[in-house]
Amino acid sequence: MKRIVTGMARKVCNIFRGTAKANETKCANTENEKTSDKQAVIDQVRMVYEKLKQGGIKSQRNSLLLHEFEYQIYQLEHLKDPFGFTNSIKKCADYYASWPSEERTPNVTVSELEETDKMVEAFWEYFCIRRHKIRKTDPAFDRLYRNDAKELEVTIDAAKISSYKDYIDMIQIELDFPYDCEGMIDRYLDGIRDLGWLPFESYVFNITNSKDLERRNTPLLKEIVEDFDEIIIPFWDHEATDCIVGGERKDVRVNLV
Repeated sequence: MKRIVTGMARKVCNIFRGTAKANETKCANTENEKTSDKQAVIDQVRMVYEKLKQGGIKSQRNSLLLHEFEYQIYQLEHLKDPFGFTNSIKKCADYYASWPSEERTPNVTVSELEETDKMVEAFWEYFCIRRHKIRKTDPAFDRLYRNDAKELEVTIDAAKISSYKDYIDMIQIELDFPYDCEGMIDRYLDGIRDLGWLPFESYVFNITNSKDLERRNTPLLKEIVEDFDEIIIPFWDHEATDCIVGGERKDVRVNLV
């Protein structure tokens, strides 16, 4: 009898597990649909924006919050590429929570702002992934994704560089970074020490018109080259195999032309 009860208990348990698993899958699918539905994200942002507007502009802080939501709606409506896209309402919930209660809009909660922030962030991540998949089938990117060569040659025109951000903006396009570095050196260094989306075994970076940049901004040229010599090249020469799962050595060279 004990075995029968145990067997039945297992069956019941498995039924519950199956139901729970099905519910998890259903929830995951629902979340994926929400994440990939740009209009749903826009509607959510606009809904909170309209609620904030109903409360009136009680203070400068309220005006700033409305501006961030307006900008977020504009970005989502005109979104074509994740480069340049920012989650402008990120941290708005924390900002709103710090306000005196009398300055808040009565029908807008902190949790609503948090949920909206999460939706925008999830959609941006989804869009980056989708964009990257499209890139791999776009003939315009054959040089990067359908290239039998084992080496990629990248040319950067130093005459067009006035800041490290200019350089980063150019190289992230040349290497088709799956995200925008936003001019941040750390993000650039993270990306160029990953390159997992590209198939090449070696990379040659030709910095043309280097004399022009040296004349205009010697420290900038020196910093760019030093980051290769001291961080990027050593990483791919002997550190990648330890730092990346399945990482392989890559030959990286820099030429000043």
